[in-house]
Amino acid sequence: MKTATALLATSACFAAFNILACSSQNIAVNGESANGAVKYFTNISAQTGLDKVPAQRAALVDINGDNYLDFVVRRLWQDDTWKNRPSTMVFLNNPDSPGQALQDITKESGLAFESDGSIRESSPLVFADVDNDGDMDAFSGINYDALNPDWKGNRNIKSAVFLNNGKGIFRKLEQSGVEASPATTICGTFLDYDSDGCIDLFVGNWYKQYGASIESYVSPLYQGSGDGKFTDVTEKTGLRTADNPELHNGSKPVYGTGHCDYNNDGFQDILVCAYGRQWNLLWQNKGDGTFAEAGAETHFDGDEITHGRYPPGVNRQTEPPFRANGNSFSVACADYDCDGDMDIFLTEITHSWAGESSDKSSLLTNQGKENNYAFKRDPNALLRKHPDPANWNQGDLHVDWLDFDNDGLQDLLLSSGDYPDGQYLRLFSQKPDHTFEDITDKCGFDWESSAGISIGDFDRDGDLDILAGKSWARMPTEGYKEAWPSPALFRNDIGNRNNWITIQLHGNGKGGANKMGIGARIILEADGKKQIREIYGGNGHAGHFDPPEAHFGLGKAWKIDKITIQWPNKDKTEQTFTNIKSNKLIRIIEGGKIE
Repeated sequence: MKTATALLATSACFAAFNILACSSQNIAVNGESANGAVKYFTNISAQTGLDKVPAQRAALVDINGDNYLDFVVRRLWQDDTWKNRPSTMVFLNNPDSPGQALQDITKESGLAFESDGSIRESSPLVFADVDNDGDMDAFSGINYDALNPDWKGNRNIKSAVFLNNGKGIFRKLEQSGVEASPATTICGTFLDYDSDGCIDLFVGNWYKQYGASIESYVSPLYQGSGDGKFTDVTEKTGLRTADNPELHNGSKPVYGTGHCDYNNDGFQDILVCAYGRQWNLLWQNKGDGTFAEAGAETHFDGDEITHGRYPPGVNRQTEPPFRANGNSFSVACADYDCDGDMDIFLTEITHSWAGESSDKSSLLTNQGKENNYAFKRDPNALLRKHPDPANWNQGDLHVDWLDFDNDGLQDLLLSSGDYPDGQYLRLFSQKPDHTFEDITDKCGFDWESSAGISIGDFDRDGDLDILAGKSWARMPTEGYKEAWPSPALFRNDIGNRNNWITIQLHGNGKGGANKMGIGARIILEADGKKQIREIYGGNGHAGHFDPPEAHFGLGKAWKIDKITIQWPNKDKTEQTFTNIKSNKLIRIIEGGKIE
């Protein structure tokens, strides 16, 4: 494995933004298993101290502005040991500590407790610079069944915005405008829908009363004013859904949200993942401050099998069309096939007994302008095998794109759990013909009942690492291998054998592009190939969050021919830079230079 000395030497190359190119050949690589086979990743959670806490949800995010990714993890696990302890835990990445140990700042961070000392049970926790001061603030959503008379939680705790002082210490902004959101908030996504340089927020809400009704709350859009405060603009933007769940544009039980520019018009569109086998929604941004629902015409809403019948022997009535789709949890966008438009992977939970009308996890390949940017669904793109072909569950909760080996092709990380029949963290490597190969056995994961994931270069050595939560939901007690389900930090041990570049953006704020460049498109050209990345403010289930930076694998290319930034401002400004050296992290200033 990489030694502490090697990690410290690598870290020295990345002090603040005075970044020098570090030769990938000089970084120690081993990761050997007992039989001598090279493993691509090494779990170093014990080395960092993460094995001391339970965590189902996880985020890598630089909260103190030192350019190293910090760790925000949340637990759903409850037992006598943890029932009176905070459910949100915050750890600073301290690159100068021996073995990369993390610093616990949970108590002082301000994210884990209310002002009266009560524990704050955040459901989604997503990050963006909402007040345009250059640091990462947070939206903390609250999920409880408001109509359930047996609810034992604190009904006075509402969704809220937390502002960062720049050092990783947050304070709740009173009356930010998001407090009135209904109580069953599951997910949230930051984006700048109107390109005014101020971050906006889309919130995904769930059933009004789970188990007693299939009616759901409206999922609102909040317009940001650039000072941390928000105004509900759901009605005027056309996002107000109908109260009847049987309608295509009816309110859905939303488990995941996301955004990307799926139709290449320069505006970020909103993606909504619905539970209860209801239709997904794709809100197309018209660029005039309004949205139009395009789920059906793009095939994002569900697959073409809508008869709703169950297999023989399953004693259930045939489902109506609005209940013959998927239990969608997460969405991840990427131009995986390098053809210039954004493709999508959708994760689903389904079961063999549900039959063919229940959607499976699928790769949605964008068919481009000539086909009105509709998607072609492929539920077999990953060619997974179930232990029992006649009786299986598909517990796909989270998904992420990453170029783990820096070869210039984006790979797919699938996090599956919540069922005890072979649900694991799996990595699928993309081959040059754009098909995928399951290489989990080469990765060294062995991570059963995986939960939330976050991708980022935590040690700044030039390759992408994986933070993965652990869930014991529905697992038999014999599956409990430790005292509690603690997360894993899988350090990448082979990606830096190839060349790379990581790009951060700095927008001008109000009147320009938002400070973190969320919604920007970055086009990189090197060695005769073109790659695209977009900067996101959260994509997926329960506040899935990756740091807002773009990482490109370059293979053997030492030089980048051209980088083009399409800024998410009113004028859709483009900037182009040529002849950039590889193997470094850079920051690009809107209208300015590379730092």
